[in-house]
Amino acid sequence: MLRVQNTSSQKAIRYFRQKPEQKKGYRCLGAGARELGIEGEIEAKEFENLMQGLSPDGSKHLSSRAVAPEKRRAVLECLFCAPKSVSIEWH
Repeated sequence: MLRVQNTSSQKAIRYFRQKPEQKKGYRCLGAGARELGIEGEIEAKEFENLMQGLSPDGSKHLSSRAVAPEKRRAVLECLFCAPKSVSIEWH
């Protein structure tokens, strides 16, 4: 089963602040990261700026629309759940 839901920027920031493995930095991949010049590892403050719709350095808005922080859709959270009868082997 797959569950997909929109997640606010503030919830995404809180979630990643709580993850101990995220203390090292955040990794950005893909065409959007290349276009913003942030492909690879970025710092927590850059991540927070991006989640709030700002450029990595926080100097400009990336969207032409003004959206309240609590209504900003920053992340699509995807949760995959398999029945108990499914097994996965990882190498």
